[in-house]
Amino acid sequence: MVGPWVPRTKVAADEKDAVAIVDPYSSGRFLVEELRRRNWPLIAVRSSLEIDEAYLGTWNPAPFEDIVVHHGDLAETISTLRSLRPLKAVIVGSEPGVELADALSVAFELRGNDPLIPRPRCRWDRCEMHAQLVECGLRVCQQKLCSSIEEAHAFARDVGKWPIVAKPQDSHGGAYVYFCKDGDALAEAVSQLLSWSATRTREAILVQECLHGDEYMVDCVSVDGEHLVVSMWALSKTKGTHGLAYDHAQMVPFDTSEGTGHQRLYGYVFRCLDALGLKNGASHSGIVLGEDGPCLIKTSARMHSAMGPALWSKCAGREQAQPYLVADIFTESGQQTASRLEAVKAGRESYSLDQVSALVDLHCHLSGVLVDSIEASAGPWLRTLPSYFGLRTFVEEGDAVVPTTNLSTSLGFVILVGCTSKQIQQDFAEIRRRERCGEMYRIEASFGGCCNSRRSRSYSLNPVSRVCELETEAEKLISPIASRAVSPLLSPQRAPMLPPEFGSCGDLFEFTLDGADDLDAPWADEVSKALEGKSDGRDHL
Repeated sequence: MVGPWVPRTKVAADEKDAVAIVDPYSSGRFLVEELRRRNWPLIAVRSSLEIDEAYLGTWNPAPFEDIVVHHGDLAETISTLRSLRPLKAVIVGSEPGVELADALSVAFELRGNDPLIPRPRCRWDRCEMHAQLVECGLRVCQQKLCSSIEEAHAFARDVGKWPIVAKPQDSHGGAYVYFCKDGDALAEAVSQLLSWSATRTREAILVQECLHGDEYMVDCVSVDGEHLVVSMWALSKTKGTHGLAYDHAQMVPFDTSEGTGHQRLYGYVFRCLDALGLKNGASHSGIVLGEDGPCLIKTSARMHSAMGPALWSKCAGREQAQPYLVADIFTESGQQTASRLEAVKAGRESYSLDQVSALVDLHCHLSGVLVDSIEASAGPWLRTLPSYFGLRTFVEEGDAVVPTTNLSTSLGFVILVGCTSKQIQQDFAEIRRRERCGEMYRIEASFGGCCNSRRSRSYSLNPVSRVCELETEAEKLISPIASRAVSPLLSPQRAPMLPPEFGSCGDLFEFTLDGADDLDAPWADEVSKALEGKSDGRDHL
């Protein structure tokens, strides 16, 4: 239970320093919860008020005693922060804040990343990142920032093989990624991406070679230049001309065997982190492990986004999740992290899993109209699976659906959590079997675009919406009752701070869980009591 939150003017004067979190969106919320658990005063630094839709819904000002908005003038932002509490640390919360967090850490002479590398932009600029890694002798995928179809075609000729990948430079969650099988498909993708990007003041898009092999996400924490693998996920995707469809993502146990592919993967990631000057804090890397060895897709100087930290905390324990270790590095001198590094050097596993989780995307194999919602047709059966944990759907009864070939035609996802990888694989295989046999969804065939007996609604999921749904599901794992601002007065764009009148309404309480340890605890009764104003000796909204 978290006590009363009050505006800055009512904060009692004490000597404890504050922790500034830059853009505390997405998985940054888990870091907020961890630092509150440690009783650190928090300051939010917003790198901009114009944030992506996927982050917009995750902004919650309530936990912060001060909120500073960066308007592009670094000196002004530094001056504002100096007028508040002394700072113990500056930590990045999500991808948009990487650049500003680096600059503020240097300005306040706090623990952070290396500001003296030749390409300081390489930690957030994908092109600079690849250039830096190439200069350090590391293998990366070939890529070029292209502002025209002609430039993209010239790059494809240099690569000399198809398919070619085209995507926005700041693409996340697999949104708007095109796999182009030939020159015509590449021209169409570049044209669409440049047209889409123009509305967002972008003039170029990223064109890359297509890598072949097993894809992994490797999450690390670093302290004083030493790196620790804290989690790893294996990804399976289906690549099509107009994008990709996620198959599933599953947790991967740590491999201590010398000379294995995973050990090569860990070493390669560490060399990439060294080259990028990532010395302190979290990182999240996407790598393809093929016949020629590992090759980086990208590294982000922040925690794993969406549900990653919460699911990892559930399956491995809070002390093995990124938020706990990041808080340790920046507020406790990294003692716990250093101890784990020593244990790994002595031959122990970097992490251990008590349970295993997988995120399974739902696939449709037919065209037609949903007669029943997925919850009605498949929900009862899904709940009989030993590893079933949650279901999130993007479609409803009456929606027209088509075979799943990309993010826009995804039907939703299922979260599995089980004691063994074997159990997860069995349940995953049964989901896929039912989908192929037509036993998962009730779909009425349509002819000529019209359904025989019902009026259908066209359905196409905005790829960014999938990311938003993941964030919403992650929010439940943070706190099922209150994890974001709910008042219409707290518009994330127009009112970055709580309105002044809140200070005259008495204490404002936020109800939240301490962390992800109690994910299985029942809470429906607590919601009812909170809404009815009942009291059981604790404070409610």
